[in-house]
Amino acid sequence: MPSASWQNFEGTGLLNRRLFRTALPVLFILAVCRPQTESAFEGDFLSPPAGYRGAYEPDFTIVPGKSTERDLYAAYPQGPEMRITFQNPIAHSLRGRAFNFDRIITFGSSKGVTAIGSQGEYAVNEMLEFVFLCIYLKQGVVQDYTIKHGIRERGVAAFRAGKYDNIFASSPGELSPGLQAFVERYICGRGLDYIRETGSEYLLAGARGRSAGCPSQSKE
Repeated sequence: MPSASWQNFEGTGLLNRRLFRTALPVLFILAVCRPQTESAFEGDFLSPPAGYRGAYEPDFTIVPGKSTERDLYAAYPQGPEMRITFQNPIAHSLRGRAFNFDRIITFGSSKGVTAIGSQGEYAVNEMLEFVFLCIYLKQGVVQDYTIKHGIRERGVAAFRAGKYDNIFASSPGELSPGLQAFVERYICGRGLDYIRETGSEYLLAGARGRSAGCPSQSKE
């Protein structure tokens, strides 16, 4: 019998399965990535630790301009599945509201079924629901956030917006608008040594045959 449970399949966060699979083949970070001051990135990570168990807390209300990063960690003691920092604030807008941010943190969870063969010869994971929370902060204070909540039935390919969602219709191909580009920008800013040290070189495979180099860093 299939079993249903909230989990992050494959032992990695929701962001890494969705974002890295679809976004990073467009990276242009082969030759001229400019490393930034490493101390600015202390505590950052692109992938959660092994065994990370995501969660979503619908009873915790995020208030832009008031909620802090410390508040988020109190509500989500398991920590985020990604945290990236930018030395200089970046301009962004969501739902017609403009703001600047210098850090992104994300939380995610998924629910699905695992079908196991009668002889235990196979196990197939099928995600039926996910919630992805992407939070933009400046100097430790939340500036804005998105919640992408997708649901579907077994055997159905497409997700539809769930009740917690606030971004699905305007961001059908991304977990949060602009997030793919921001992650690319972050990786590029860290430089090629960082990519090698974190075992992320495979992310560059899609850049073959494209122009080498980083996107402009002038606005960071």
